This record gives sequence, structure tokens and C-alpha cells, in this order.
Amino acid sequence: MRKPFIFLISLVVVMFTMTSCDWLTGESDQSPEIYSSYFYVNPVFEGDSIISAQDTLYAHQSTEVETVYQMDSLTLGDTVFFAPTFYTHSQDLVSIKIDWDTAQFDFTMSIPESISKHITNQSDITKGQLFFNPGFNRVSFPCYFTAKEYGRLPLKLTVASTSQFSPTSVTINIPIKKPE
Repeated sequence: MRKPFIFLISLVVVMFTMTSCDWLTGESDQSPEIYSSYFYVNPVFEGDSIISAQDTLYAHQSTEVETVYQMDSLTLGDTVFFAPTFYTHSQDLVSIKIDWDTAQFDFTMSIPESISKHITNQSDITKGQLFFNPGFNRVSFPCYFTAKEYGRLPLKLTVASTSQFSPTSVTINIPIKKPE
């Protein structure tokens, strides 16, 4: 009888030490996350809905690095549409940064009014830098990019929150193929 009781107590102790909650204040603390919609190539819109696209790209996780994704190849001049979601769970969203090489491709973030009224004056949408007032924990907006040269183009998405496990980054490598 004593061994099952000790095992149960040990299991409870391990469970409490492995969680990311602050048991004194009752708050959880998790690293922020980045999700994305499908990547649509040369989409056709009707209003704000995509009614068709030339292709849908697939991004698969690289085996070498956990936060690097390899995307299907594109042709030079293709326009890609996607909508990333930045989520910070119960923590406040601090900033979002999207890094790209302006010599390799054009990138545009389409920030709606409902989001832009909550960003601070430090933000620079043209450079992919958004800083938020407290009170936001999830945001999603449409993005577009068009390749200007051949090669493997990196796109880095970063989200920062008030979590001790912040920031979180994801890099997407986009190969641009030469015509045969």
C-alpha cells in the first residue's frame, strides 16, 4: 500500500514542477506562437475572399532546425498571399517583426484599422515592425510577397510577449526557381 501512495505523490510533484504556471499568482506563462494560413500563389479575390489561386504552397519543417521551414518553389514574379497569426496565450503582445531582404523580394503587410489603432508610434509597417499597446494577445493580418530574384529567399517572423519564454521566431526559406 505504501509504494502506490509514494508513486502517486511523486507523480503529483513531477506534474507541478513540469508546468509553466506560477502557482502563487495563478497565472500561466507560455512562449508565444506563430501560425499561418495556406500560402496562395497568384490568388484571385472577390471582395475579401479568395475564389481561386494558381497554386497552394506547402511549407514543411526542416529536419536540421526546428524553427526553419522549407517552402515549395516559386517562379520569379509570382505573388504569394498568406495570413500569419501571432498568439501569446494569456500574456500581452509586445511586438511583431517580419524580416526580409528588400533586394530579393517585395513584402507588404495589410494592417486593418482594427489592429492599426492599437499599435504604438514606434511601429513602422513598411519595415515590418509592429509594437503594441498592452491588452492584445492575438493578431492576424494578410501579407503579400513577390520575388525579385532567383535563389533561396529567407522570411523571418518573430513575436514577442511579456512571457519569460519570449520571443519566438520562425524562418521560412522560399526557393525561387529559374525557368527551364
